[in-house]
Amino acid sequence: MSAILNGTPPSERSKKIGILKNASGIAFTLLFVLYIGITLTFQYSTYQELNQIKDLQAQKELEKRAISLNYFLVERKNDLNELATSRILTSYFENKALGMSFQYGLKSSIVGIKNKFEKFLKEKTYNNKDIYSRILISDTKNMCIADTADHTHFFTKDCEINELSEINSEIITTETFFIFKTSLFFKNKFEGTLYA
Repeated sequence: MSAILNGTPPSERSKKIGILKNASGIAFTLLFVLYIGITLTFQYSTYQELNQIKDLQAQKELEKRAISLNYFLVERKNDLNELATSRILTSYFENKALGMSFQYGLKSSIVGIKNKFEKFLKEKTYNNKDIYSRILISDTKNMCIADTADHTHFFTKDCEINELSEINSEIITTETFFIFKTSLFFKNKFEGTLYA
């Protein structure tokens, strides 16, 4: 700097010093602004990447839950199909087709069905909690044939499923639980509905 200022009058020298100070101040300010800009850009891109990672994790978690729910629903549908095709139910419909009355044959079949249902309820658990709270079977007129919630009477009341019987879905959702439903056939004739 002294080489630049040697041989120049003092007034010009102070101008040059002022210009150099201003230039260094401007350069420092530009470098500071550039540093802030780079820092903000880096932070923004990092924030965007973290949000993308968070979104991907949330999506994967949602996919896992959807797969788990789908697996759960398929398992429950398989449970119902297993019950619907069980020998105890087909023997009831066979006895009914043979014209057996409630007193002679059908009552013992119904007791067998209820026992099968209650055993089924106890067997189907997840984390030591019951999966099902109730299983019932209704005839074509929505009269109960067997119901795990009703231990004392047979054919004495309408099933509590009249509204459900009108829903054309195998899985009915409510606020607190799922209701699984399947139609029962015997020799290709509709005989009733199984609910769990």
